[in-house]
Amino acid sequence: MKKVLIIHNLYRNFGGEDSAINGEVELLSKKYHVDKILFDNKNRLNFFDFLNFVFISNIQSNRLLKDKINNFKPDYIYIHNLWFKGSLGLLKVIKNYDIPLVLKIHNFRYICANSFFCKAHLGKNKFCPACGMKKTFIFNKYFKDSYIKSLFVIRFSKKLYITLKNINSNLFLLTKHHKDILIDRGFDKQKLFVLPNFVTTSTDKNIKRYKQFLYAGRISEEKGVEELIKSFLSLNLEDYTLKIIGTGPKLEILQKKYNNNNNLRIVGFLDNKEVIKEIQKSIAVVSATKLFEGQPTILCEASLNSIPVIFPDTGGIKEFLPKNYQFLFEQYNYNNLQTVMKKIINSDIEKIGNENKEFITGLLNKDNLLNTFTKAINNK
Repeated sequence: MKKVLIIHNLYRNFGGEDSAINGEVELLSKKYHVDKILFDNKNRLNFFDFLNFVFISNIQSNRLLKDKINNFKPDYIYIHNLWFKGSLGLLKVIKNYDIPLVLKIHNFRYICANSFFCKAHLGKNKFCPACGMKKTFIFNKYFKDSYIKSLFVIRFSKKLYITLKNINSNLFLLTKHHKDILIDRGFDKQKLFVLPNFVTTSTDKNIKRYKQFLYAGRISEEKGVEELIKSFLSLNLEDYTLKIIGTGPKLEILQKKYNNNNNLRIVGFLDNKEVIKEIQKSIAVVSATKLFEGQPTILCEASLNSIPVIFPDTGGIKEFLPKNYQFLFEQYNYNNLQTVMKKIINSDIEKIGNENKEFITGLLNKDNLLNTFTKAINNK
């Protein structure tokens, strides 16, 4: 059995990419002997991290990867993501071993943070639909709380962008939408493969369903959580509840602002098993994200549990739903969001949920995903 080493960098705040890594391991383990190496941005900064700010290469991480390669001796390496601890120096380490490599791109950070100037990022727009950044004066301040972090991510992204465009390795993208963007930017389409994250979830049909809408994810401005709350509360649905699960910069702000409303529950972080139970209790999972999004894990988990979803019609969202799905709304049009929420209340929830499950099960079929992975890893 061939060996695959997966490399992943965990974020400070748990997110969709972190959630996806276990599914990737489960998927590839059906055909390959899989091991993984995880770098963690939660760990306290050390001397090597400060050097990383300067050289965009983490000596300590590079050493860990060399040890893993020497011990595991992989036939292939799969970079699930790169960021900070898992820095660009890892690519040089892998190149020295001459091991076939594939990389997955989950988001648009490497494009959005590819310039020092805000105008080059946003153009005439006041808001970036790919990353959520708002217009700044001159500097492309990707992290609004830090010039230093923004400077680092720009240097990181500029180098990563050039590397991805010229690297002799294939790239995995979550959607055809992302693939089309890169083709328009001059990337070699022969190196681009659409490989959604494999998502698996437990299903309990005995859980009672309540009159509950559910949002689970990052609680931040670019995710449109407050707009979702306002839209729901304005409907005055006395028998229905909106539950918000997650962490982020707006969590405490929204908890304080809306803590007296009986139709709203903002509960903060729950582990994935508890989130799945809340999905199964709901009539629909709903999002008012202002971003393109890649592959929302919560959307896939809801569909796998036969629960309908309400999302903005943007980016590659519709690629994860049946053709002509009726419960997408025009992004930023919150009157349209309200219309769709009322519409789903009066619809056949079971039928919609089952159709979504059938579609996502076919899209995330293990054999099909494995065939795509194998084709990309062997296609030099």
